Amino acid sequence: MVSINEKLPSDRKIRAISISIEVSYPNPGYNYFKHAVDRAERNNIHVIYCSLDDRQKWSFLPGIGRKPYDDPDQLGAYGPGGWYNTPHFLAYAATNHLVYVPCDCRTFADHHAENAYRFFRNGGQSWQAPWLAGLYALCAQANPKVTRDSFYAAFDKTGDAITCQVNGITNSFRPVASPIKLIESMRNRAKDPVLTP
Repeated sequence: MVSINEKLPSDRKIRAISISIEVSYPNPGYNYFKHAVDRAERNNIHVIYCSLDDRQKWSFLPGIGRKPYDDPDQLGAYGPGGWYNTPHFLAYAATNHLVYVPCDCRTFADHHAENAYRFFRNGGQSWQAPWLAGLYALCAQANPKVTRDSFYAAFDKTGDAITCQVNGITNSFRPVASPIKLIESMRNRAKDPVLTP
């Protein structure tokens, strides 16, 4: 990817890679993977993958979800994602620096049949990684100088918050992705030479 990127025009460069598998130590090949990720990041390609790895700095586990019939554009429709709605994950969310993106209720092409679709109520990290990579790519279009750190700083600043009851306990989740505010923030930074990326 890095060598391909070197040949692409500045406005067509690859800015994000999404990998929907868990890669963590001591899995075989982890050191090779880590080296490749480091090389990509040094060349301004943000790599988002499914792992609780300090290299990612900001984790996107657990995700947020909604009921299938709720409006996906309404912040109040969201709460903990389907299989994250457990005491263990909620405790993790309360004690770690996270970003929240949707992980549930997807319709997609069925790989078992032609001209068919499937709906899954619950998803997970493998659906969150491409969602987050897509958001990063949109921010890179708005501000080509965006970096991984400036992206997550702006995500934190522009993110929304949701509060919900789970098993009688009030839980707060923040920052929840607010794409319009985040992209607008990136666009404004691109216009102002005084601001950092």
